Amino acid sequence: MAPAKVRLPRSISPDPVRLSTEVKLNPGRDPVRPLQAASGTRKLPEKYHQGRRFMSLLSGWRPAVAAAIVWSLLSIPSALADVVVHIDKAAQRMSVSVNGQPRYNWPISTGRRGYGTPSGVFRPQMMARRWFSRKYYNSPMPHSIFFYHGFAIHGTTDIRRLGGPASHGCVRLHPSNAATLYALVERNGRGNTRIEIY
Repeated sequence: MAPAKVRLPRSISPDPVRLSTEVKLNPGRDPVRPLQAASGTRKLPEKYHQGRRFMSLLSGWRPAVAAAIVWSLLSIPSALADVVVHIDKAAQRMSVSVNGQPRYNWPISTGRRGYGTPSGVFRPQMMARRWFSRKYYNSPMPHSIFFYHGFAIHGTTDIRRLGGPASHGCVRLHPSNAATLYALVERNGRGNTRIEIY
């Protein structure tokens, strides 16, 4: 005679879903692997789920952060202006424009007879707030902007001769105007500055 089958009441029937999500802390048992045999799955620690939630949140921030970085990089060139320094040797005047808009117009002194100032289009090669001529009597050359070998635009103490040729080839400016031009070129960069001499 076959043995009778015993049915467990519904109230005590094993619930695999509940077994897989509950943790019973018993001495000597691993709380990370509760009822593995019954559920067939392993419950991961809470730190794992916290890490997943954190990474999910972080991944949502990445596009916004990347977009902000790209936008800031693209906006940098627009903050720098194109500076054009035009020197008219015949008129002994310098005009300065920023992004095509006239900004300054100053009297200058270029090279006197026998000491010509080179003509052409140049870029600043070196800048020095304080400089002294090694060739001509250690003369002060404040706020020097060198554009071709030893030729520079700089301030001068001989302001009475501004408006006429008087230098050894450099382009002289009133000290305050030289400081203004120096700061403008320094702020916008040598690469964004063009010096035209005719």
